[in-house]
Amino acid sequence: MALSEMACGLAARVAELPKLPLGELQRLWTLLFGAPPGALGHSHLVRRLAYRLQEHAGADDCARLTASNRQRIDALLQDQAHAKQRPGRQLHLPPGTVLTRDFAGRTHRVVALADGRLEYRGQRFRSLTAVAGEITGHRWSGPAFFGLKP
Repeated sequence: MALSEMACGLAARVAELPKLPLGELQRLWTLLFGAPPGALGHSHLVRRLAYRLQEHAGADDCARLTASNRQRIDALLQDQAHAKQRPGRQLHLPPGTVLTRDFAGRTHRVVALADGRLEYRGQRFRSLTAVAGEITGHRWSGPAFFGLKP
């Protein structure tokens, strides 16, 4: 079967999913995932089943890949897995940067230190979020509190 024919067949199967009754979607889920879906709504089942059908079609395509292309894909997937393990984007302020914020009738001043920490009222903090928590008494995104992100 030609690749374009397979793509058309997959597209037709995915296009039919929204028209199927809930019971049929649940049976298809059990077939594709190996377990019943639980209490999921029609639209959620359709989206997840469409994705799963595409995954299976992609697996068939992978069987036709050359060994070098498979190695390249595996390397990319490993890189992606390592990227997900890294902590989120940290905000790095140059040493000496001063941030001010008026809150609750007071002006609060934070200074970025050379070791990457922040100083607020003589105390050192590891993040702007910790400083914002100290100021407000609540959990608050530090970059948002100090106006550094939209």
